Amino acid sequence: MVEENAKTIQAKQKEYYDRKTKEMDLKAGDKVLLLLPNSTRKFVAKWQGPYTILRRVGKVNFEIEMPDKGRRRQFFMLTTLKNGRSDHIRQMLLSRKEME
Repeated sequence: MVEENAKTIQAKQKEYYDRKTKEMDLKAGDKVLLLLPNSTRKFVAKWQGPYTILRRVGKVNFEIEMPDKGRRRQFFMLTTLKNGRSDHIRQMLLSRKEME
């Protein structure tokens, strides 16, 4: 009985997760935003970018070109990336202007 309940709950949780999750098909050359820690407060993260994907490394890791940071290339997991579509970039830039 416990195993049946656990399986039922697990199936419901998967359904909730799948509703909100979108598959991102990113490839070399795509622009992305990165969720990076704030320079003054490391536990506060902000979307930064756009940056260019150089290559995919495995299923969930990407090599990103970051010319404005200390290192030109760094590796990031898919969970810290957001597709850098023009509407995302425009919204990010507007929110930066409002903060200034």
